[in-house]
Amino acid sequence: MFTIAQYSRYIGHQIQVHLYSKINGQKKLRGKIIAATNETVVLDIDETSFEIQFPQIIKASLIDE
Repeated sequence: MFTIAQYSRYIGHQIQVHLYSKINGQKKLRGKIIAATNETVVLDIDETSFEIQFPQIIKASLIDE
């Protein structure tokens, strides 16, 4: 995924993201997209919400469910 609009299209889907900086001690996260606004993507990971700044994302891919 390359744009915020693409993340918005896939709200409710599972993704894996690779980050430049660690969040919660990890640079690779898997979770469900629950929001995508302006420069922030919000993931639900094990019932905890994580806000990720769009510029921190190296790459992201959908996970087949």
